[in-house]
Amino acid sequence: MLPKQGSVLQFIEGAKNNLPDKSSLGAAIKIKDLVKSLGENAILLVLISGGGSALLPLPQTPVTLDEKCRVINLLASSGADIMELNCVRKKVSVLKGGGLARLAYPAQVISLILSDVVGDPLDFIASGPTVANTDQVVDALNIINKYHLLNKIPESVISIIKATPTSNDDSCNEVNNFNHVQNNIIGNNSIAVRNVAKVAQQNGYSSVILSTRVEGLVSNVAIKYANLANEICLNISGKQNRLVQYFEETIKEYKFVDNVLTNLQTQISKFSQSKGLCLVAGGETTVILKGKGKGGRNQELALTFAKALHEMKDTHPHIDEFNIFLLSCGTDGIDGPTDAAGAIGHCIHKVPPIVCVSVSGSGGDARVGLRGVLHVLPNPPGAYNVDVSQRRQPQVYYM
Repeated sequence: MLPKQGSVLQFIEGAKNNLPDKSSLGAAIKIKDLVKSLGENAILLVLISGGGSALLPLPQTPVTLDEKCRVINLLASSGADIMELNCVRKKVSVLKGGGLARLAYPAQVISLILSDVVGDPLDFIASGPTVANTDQVVDALNIINKYHLLNKIPESVISIIKATPTSNDDSCNEVNNFNHVQNNIIGNNSIAVRNVAKVAQQNGYSSVILSTRVEGLVSNVAIKYANLANEICLNISGKQNRLVQYFEETIKEYKFVDNVLTNLQTQISKFSQSKGLCLVAGGETTVILKGKGKGGRNQELALTFAKALHEMKDTHPHIDEFNIFLLSCGTDGIDGPTDAAGAIGHCIHKVPPIVCVSVSGSGGDARVGLRGVLHVLPNPPGAYNVDVSQRRQPQVYYM
């Protein structure tokens, strides 16, 4: 929907596939010029969501956009998480790390924020353009060194990262001097997870929220999910009960919600009275790139989960008694640089372990593994539509 001719509104599209480009750089320059022109009687309304880092790229001189992108790609492909990526972004950016708010002073700034970062740290969501940067001077350099990338980083970036931060705006350059800014979280992972659980219950499923703070490598998370599904199936079948042991071993790593084991045991006891059991978890996983194909973290998680379950069948034949599905998708409707929001992994009667998902809402080489066993539909704009076929066997769902 574009504004009418003569409107004061401007729409600038950029950051295709969630990657900074010349269009988003041009938009960032226009935004910088606009906010610098505001006076004390002005109000700047800022809408921030996932993808904001790519939409607002303005590197500090002498760093070029290509150099900045190269650094972020190196870190992402090495397994850096979103907090680490945004720490480096803030260090080399003009508008991130509170830069936008500093330039807007003395205008009043109101930010409405959709959080895509675990725990909702305001200074890391979209790299915090309206939030004071509390990172230490050495944090970005330590992250570069952690992944052994110092010799691969352009010298222009290194010079900025090592420099002591300065500001030309003496009226708003202290960490606590952001009194002209209001930052408001209006949506986050916890809200999304609670609503998924609510809708599952409304549709006849017993639902249990596992965590809203899942982090770690996709491959590890997928295997943990597969192991949990197996333990639940063993428990329901009356063969073994190792759920307590499972949660004791993984609770620190995956930050489960309070009373999750008690809630899960209660819902398992009611398993036969519902359509199935729906386990809901959310967070921010990471991947280490190993190929040059297409994919996303959600497609890789679904594929790895299905593969792990399929391999378990040889030693755990009881899995065939259950229909186990995992839907992994991005709440922003995009999974990596692809036209999919995610995928569904499952394991049913030795059929191919992936089925189709159509959801609108960076991973490894997942599409290679999915080819022939997964049909990922393009995400139609403006619709959330997931179709999971109903079966007669007991069902366990992850979402």
